Amino acid sequence: MNIKRFFLATTLTLGLSFAAHAQSSHLHGTDFWSRVSLEAGYGFNTPLSPKPTGEKSSDYGSFVSFHAGARYQLDDFWSLRGTYEMNKFEHKDDSDLGLTFHKLALEAVYDISAATGSVSDFRVDAHAGLGLGLGKSNTLSNDKVGSVQLGVMPKYVLTENWSVFLDATYILNLSQDYGFNGKPVNGSENSASIITTRIGVMYSF
Repeated sequence: MNIKRFFLATTLTLGLSFAAHAQSSHLHGTDFWSRVSLEAGYGFNTPLSPKPTGEKSSDYGSFVSFHAGARYQLDDFWSLRGTYEMNKFEHKDDSDLGLTFHKLALEAVYDISAATGSVSDFRVDAHAGLGLGLGKSNTLSNDKVGSVQLGVMPKYVLTENWSVFLDATYILNLSQDYGFNGKPVNGSENSASIITTRIGVMYSF
């Protein structure tokens, strides 16, 4: 499928860029780990579309939205970010209706605060990229899903190593064949949209 090929090509390109930059850093005496950060966040997911027949999409929102990942700082403004993400959607009154997504995502991160010359402990990042995952229906077989996503992450630096953040991300699933109730939607290769809001911690080496 085209989405898979596009995702793999993009991943390969970014991966080669990462490897080249890591090698360059090594040759120029830059400590690799000083550019690495680890992060984890937990929060709420809000499904926007498709809307289940006779129901509201918001009935399937839940406080089961998690991610864990790492980023590598390329320069003063740009970083690469890789994450594992899990979002669970379940009807508030019927746990038999629902859908769970497991996804790997690769994104570019832009440090807005650095670009504006801010030196405050409060900073803001913007991030965007691609994801490839698996939707697990509570009642039917699994659904492979490709996605694009765009988000903003305000964060506050506590110490030289630790930060806390709030991350809000809009996700567009390009090939979601199931609704958030876990049932097939009309047609095939349908799109779906989600907003995730998470709080979390980041550790920088």
